[in-house]
Amino acid sequence: MRQVLPTHDCNAYYMPHHAVLKPESVTTKLRVVFNASSPSSNGTSLNDILHAGPVLKSDLTNQILKWRYFRYVFSADIEKMYRQIWVDPKHTPFQRILFRNNRGEIRDFKLKTVTFGVNCAPFLVIRVLQQLAADVELSHPKASNIIRNFMYVDDVLAGADSTEEAQLMVQELRDAPNSAGFPLRKWTSNQKEVLAAIQSDHFLNTDFFEIDAESTAKNLGIRWKATSDEFIFVPPELAVEMSFTKRQVLSQIAKLFDPAGWLASFIVRAKIFMQEIWLQELGWDENIPNELFQRWLNFLRSYSVLEQIRIPRWLSFHPEFKVEHHGLCDASQKAYGAAINVRVEVGGLIMVQLLTAKTRVAPVKTVSLLRLELSGALLLSEMATAIISQMPTINSELYCWMDSTIMLAWLSKPACQ
Repeated sequence: MRQVLPTHDCNAYYMPHHAVLKPESVTTKLRVVFNASSPSSNGTSLNDILHAGPVLKSDLTNQILKWRYFRYVFSADIEKMYRQIWVDPKHTPFQRILFRNNRGEIRDFKLKTVTFGVNCAPFLVIRVLQQLAADVELSHPKASNIIRNFMYVDDVLAGADSTEEAQLMVQELRDAPNSAGFPLRKWTSNQKEVLAAIQSDHFLNTDFFEIDAESTAKNLGIRWKATSDEFIFVPPELAVEMSFTKRQVLSQIAKLFDPAGWLASFIVRAKIFMQEIWLQELGWDENIPNELFQRWLNFLRSYSVLEQIRIPRWLSFHPEFKVEHHGLCDASQKAYGAAINVRVEVGGLIMVQLLTAKTRVAPVKTVSLLRLELSGALLLSEMATAIISQMPTINSELYCWMDSTIMLAWLSKPACQ
């Protein structure tokens, strides 16, 4: 990575920092957050003079969806990944902080490792992992493949079609990163035998497989129950007030996290409601009208239903089974959407499960339903292009469906029309 370094006194560059407490964290409950965007005495910050580097991070949704194709899965993450990577000593003077010791004295320190908060840090850590994958490709091919294709920053989501293969992957993945100073911790799996070589204190929880209540892991923001091997949803805590401002409602909607789109039909209602609030042209701290307030209360009461939703993690896929992907799209005057299902056939038995879905709110300006149907078809084609080729399936067929014969006629015409 090319860095533009200042020629003047680097002692002027300091990073503010503060502690963040995360009680829900299993390992690191207290984290230090650094701000490299704070201007120094010369008016610029460290981030102002650094190139962020290209985006190397994998797609979050694809990592979650790929995990669903393996019968036996495991997950882990690299312990304190940023702090395991040294920065070239000639650059550490630019990572300076002031810190008061236990005697009350203010001291000047240089941070010697890659620091979260510096704009190029994400590029640096992922580039180091990519280099590790290349370095161990011959000695640990399974680990190399996982590092390249089944990691999201410091999180591993991988699996296999047999426990034996999964065990070999875990063994390699434990050895290769360790050799580079990247210890993996918080291991989980849907099969106890997969983690037979991992010491129990490196599990997410030492009694992870013994107590059902403790068998829930949070992987990439998605809650997964290992004992039943299914994804579950824990609705965000939303206080019911006597009135709501525009700011409060939009803040509550933002708490709905659903990267794979499994709650798309629920969340689209919130998106439509958000659009209606914007049309009111309210100030951020103005209360929403009573009619909208009552509708929002009803929507909040429906949150509890999310606790009842269960999404099977495994799609019943196996490389020897016949598998098809079926995409569907549709539209209404308020929104349009698309979904991709996985159809697996084995021994005359057919299983169909939702892989992913996505919805979008219709434009405020009135458009014809046919135009929205076309937007739905476009959304489906974009989803299929971005997702299907990334899934661990070979020779699977893709079928796309819609219920508008007029739209099908449109789509069959030459693209120039």
